[in-house]
Amino acid sequence: MPRLLLVAVGLLLTSCFRDANPSDFTLGQPSVKDLVGTYIPTEHTTELLKATGKYPVQNSSITLKDDGTITIANVPDWWLTSFGEATGKFDNGSGTWTIDRNKKWWLLVASFPTATAQFSSSVPRSGHVTAMLSLVGQKPPYTLQLSVSDPNADVAMQYQKTDS
Repeated sequence: MPRLLLVAVGLLLTSCFRDANPSDFTLGQPSVKDLVGTYIPTEHTTELLKATGKYPVQNSSITLKDDGTITIANVPDWWLTSFGEATGKFDNGSGTWTIDRNKKWWLLVASFPTATAQFSSSVPRSGHVTAMLSLVGQKPPYTLQLSVSDPNADVAMQYQKTDS
């Protein structure tokens, strides 16, 4: 019995560290100019928000500027809640963004000062909230993916770049 328990724990631990759909994530370093712009939820994400998250319809967006600033408007709060709990509230705020490599793919790392941002979840009231958004696609326009709960779970919001 103890041997079976060790095998089960070993499998559990190794499965937590597997790459989540690595072929979807951006493998080559994107340029800042290719990321700058305004992103809105994809049609699939809009349906997910209504059906699974029970969020009311809002104009949600993420704006990346070439000076390294980011603004989020009406981003559903379940991207920062424990276990992806949908509360029906939205996060808003401004901060900074950079790109960083994680294993084989590239991420967007956003940092928001909690003193000026409005987060619905229980984030600290002083300091910063740092969030990692996956970059999806191998060439521009890229898609921003915000994991809901466990990044290895198949629940995520995707934001696509608008033409404007």
